[in-house]
Formats: sequence, C-alpha cells, structure tokens
Amino acid sequence: MLKQEWQSIFKTKKMLVILFGISLIPSLYTVLFLSSMWDPYGKLAELPVAIVNQDKAVSYNEETLAVGDSLISGLQESDALDFDFVSEEEAKTGLADGSYYMALTIPADFSENATTLLDETPQQMTLTYRTSAGRSYIASKLTASAANEIKNTISDEVTAIYAETVFDQLQTVADGMMDRLHLTGQIH
Repeated sequence: MLKQEWQSIFKTKKMLVILFGISLIPSLYTVLFLSSMWDPYGKLAELPVAIVNQDKAVSYNEETLAVGDSLISGLQESDALDFDFVSEEEAKTGLADGSYYMALTIPADFSENATTLLDETPQQMTLTYRTSAGRSYIASKLTASAANEIKNTISDEVTAIYAETVFDQLQTVADGMMDRLHLTGQIH
C-alpha cells in the first residue's frame, strides 16, 4: 500500500512540484541563516567603533603623562576594527542611529589615575564602552570582546609605566645611597 502511494506521487507532476517546494523552503532558510553567521570574525575591520578621548595629560615625575593619547596612537595604527575618533556627542548620535556598533570613552582622569599606581590606594583606570545591540546581537558580542582586548592592551601599557616608575625610583634611591656613602667616606 505504501509502495503504491509513492508510485502515484512520482507519477503526478503536480505532487512532485509540491514536494520539491516543501523541501526547498527549509533548505533556503538554512542557507540564508547560515550564510549570515558563517564567518562573524571575517569582517571585523569593517565594524565601526567610535572612540572618545576625554583624557587630560598630567605631569608626573617631571614628565608629561598622556595615557589616553598613547592609547589613541595605538588604536590609529590598529586595523582590528574601524575606529573613528569623535566627540562624545557624535558617539551618542552614532550609537542611536546605528552608525557605530560601539562607543569607547577614555575618561578625563585616565592619566591621572595611572599616576596613583604607587600610592597607598591606587585609583583604577576605567574605560567606559556602550554597544548598540539593536542592530546585531553578534556585533554587540564582538565589540564587547574587542573592548576587553583594548582593556588588556591598556593593562599592558600601565604595567610598563608602573615598572618604569618603580625602576626610576629605585635608581633615585640607589643614587642617594651612593651620594651618602661618598659623603661619609666609605667609598673612594
């Protein structure tokens, strides 16, 4: 009985067209859906990100320290994302209208907080970022991942500044000890 039904289906052209159409719809949906998700990291360099630098340079150990400017220089050389360096207002507008997937803001006290590394209560250097999840869930996840990568880059830079500061202070202490030993006559 089942064999006869299949034979009658294959003999009728109308039924073949219907079966083909029914099987084509899920296939088309699958192809379209998977092609949109196939390589989410492949076009990251085209993902627009607004960068707002509000950092103010500070004087530290007789040197000017501008960590925000240094970060901007690094991002300008990077091709990881499509970075646009804009004002706060342009970033807000761009997030609202979908021009940017993420806005990263370097706060005004960023460099100042970097100078507190050797203090008893160092201040945390924080970046603020906002994503526009309305356009694409995957893009919002990718930009959040990019923000974490940027934070790691800054962490490395701050560690380098910290190490340089500690070594400079150790050199100052060593020079002071040598001067003291020269004055007391223990070293000729």
